[in-house]
Amino acid sequence: MSKFNNYNPNIIGHTIVELSQAREDLAATTVGVCALFAGGEAYNSGSLYFSTVDAYNKNNLTRSTRTPLSAGRRDLAATTVGDYALFGGGYGSGYGSSAYYSTVDAYDANLVLSTPTTLGEGKSRLSATTVGNYALFAGGYNGSSRFSSVEVYNTSLAKSTATSLNVSRNSMCSTTIGNCALFAGGLTGSTNAVKTVDAYNSNLSKSTATELSDYSAYSAATTVGDYALIALGGVENTSAKSNIDVYNGNLIRSNTLELSLARIELSATSTETQALFAGGRSTGNVSQSVVDAYNSDLLRSNPDGLSKGRQNGAATTVGKYALFGGGYTAYNNNFYCAVVDVYYENLGVIEFTACKNSTYKFQNMSDEITVTEDFSTISIPTPATGYVKFKNANL
Repeated sequence: MSKFNNYNPNIIGHTIVELSQAREDLAATTVGVCALFAGGEAYNSGSLYFSTVDAYNKNNLTRSTRTPLSAGRRDLAATTVGDYALFGGGYGSGYGSSAYYSTVDAYDANLVLSTPTTLGEGKSRLSATTVGNYALFAGGYNGSSRFSSVEVYNTSLAKSTATSLNVSRNSMCSTTIGNCALFAGGLTGSTNAVKTVDAYNSNLSKSTATELSDYSAYSAATTVGDYALIALGGVENTSAKSNIDVYNGNLIRSNTLELSLARIELSATSTETQALFAGGRSTGNVSQSVVDAYNSDLLRSNPDGLSKGRQNGAATTVGKYALFGGGYTAYNNNFYCAVVDVYYENLGVIEFTACKNSTYKFQNMSDEITVTEDFSTISIPTPATGYVKFKNANL
């Protein structure tokens, strides 16, 4: 029997495009054929809060600059529901002073801007994800209070509310696995993190998943195959963590993986077969460029690192491309980043010839297959994991 375990990191290609403006704490999501990067902040003798929206077409990664957000702001949250990309909340300058925004900006598949009903409170550092026909915006902070509210927009942008989070908090991470949206970790105080994971199904019924393996904030999450992966991050001014907690479709924490380097304030998104965790800040306040990739069998590889080490960027996926844009190298050289690092799968095939009565089974095959011809040439897409049982034959 021959076993195949082909996880060559070179299957992940890497190229670079640019934002129109260097900035951190922006938000990203995808609608139609375009990835959108919106908002953010840079500091130059005072804070500059951006309303800029950069769009990247999935066919050639051509950038266009679209109608700006209704207000420049940082620490907003983004997700997509139906034909709308939503950017909600955030912090910026309004009415002559600093402001927490309740605004939600919506872009349709043609990138036309509208403004649905606002959030109930102005807040930043909230989290967003989508399950079924609902976009959920949860938690947040307004400078004095943290929120447990979960505000919901359907595919027509009608607003409602869901059952509140178990704990009021900000700086959670979120992702969706199967029929459930997950909101994990977060801060209840400036340095007080939680292990809580709140889950909402496509009917907006709330449950509580197995708690995280450790306290977590400034973390990142994404989904690959049958698993949600939550990189625990850490808490400001404390040691970063390298744990990635793995949740299955039953919301049970089934496994714990390791990042190649412990860090917080990293970004995450997924290609078709790979979950990517990029950048972040390691203990000692060093901005990092490392990228960890986990396939649907939860095996790790390390493709090329980011072109610039940074934290507080944003990530989304459009077509075959995973995009990591913007960020800040505050603790290295005080640099705001305009780079968008793009990762994509260079999927090839493994070919082998097997004789009659040989059997084989590879990823995404529910049953073992028996060769019925005298000789058969079989092509399996890479990365490949599986086996071939060769048989002797008298032909």
